[in-house]
Amino acid sequence: MAAEDPQSVSILRAELAAIAGSAKTPTYIYTYPPRVAYRELTDSTVALAGWQRLSGQAGIYIHVPFCEWRCRFCNLFSATAYSSDLVEAYVRTVAGELDIVASAVDANQIRVSSVYFGGGTPTVLAPSHLDAILQLIGNRFALQSIAEISIETTPNALTDAVLSDILGIGFNRISIGVQSLNDRELAEMGRPYEAALAESAVGRALWRGAANVNVDLIYGLPYQTEASWMESLTMTRYTPLPLGSVHRRQQGEPSADLSPRGRSVGLYPVLV
Repeated sequence: MAAEDPQSVSILRAELAAIAGSAKTPTYIYTYPPRVAYRELTDSTVALAGWQRLSGQAGIYIHVPFCEWRCRFCNLFSATAYSSDLVEAYVRTVAGELDIVASAVDANQIRVSSVYFGGGTPTVLAPSHLDAILQLIGNRFALQSIAEISIETTPNALTDAVLSDILGIGFNRISIGVQSLNDRELAEMGRPYEAALAESAVGRALWRGAANVNVDLIYGLPYQTEASWMESLTMTRYTPLPLGSVHRRQQGEPSADLSPRGRSVGLYPVLV
């Protein structure tokens, strides 16, 4: 991990203080239902009635309930033991649900501006599965050409091959579940890799030209201190990037603003 820059820490503290004291701070706290809250859906009438009233801009969320392992902080619905048959059945079920919803809405009345694959770890799906779901969404709904197509992943799952696949399929926003850049905190939450891998994943995503890269961090972890929390925030905000990414931008190719000025810090309370 790169050395901490005192000036960077001061700038970050000032940004966070400004956000916390402004009207930009979210007034809500959101959470996911615990695993025990899920039940089999036997009557879709109420859900479909809600879709039938929909008009204007809309977003589609695809939950992928598969992970390589379960992190100790996670209470979301996911499975770490799954077969290829189960994954195939899941993809067919998603396709079926998209067809049901598409039949209930007026395609002329809604514009899909956001598609989000969350989990779980969606990048455990084969590229062909991800592409098939996206293609079906594009065929069944009015997907805007400027729509944000997001996918969640983890540093260890974001290999060069996976990164190439998801960018080629059309994902333009990558959300990386870094959670911490402190090795002890990562080990305590059950992540079997070191912080250097997370830094590398973020840098490679930006270098490869991902239009939008989001980094998730968690505060309140076991053994976390104010100093380690600020270190994770600072290193995420000022992740060193290869010169190649700057060169790409100078050549006029589409790329995100890779300077610290092009990165933002947001506070969104989430209960997990």
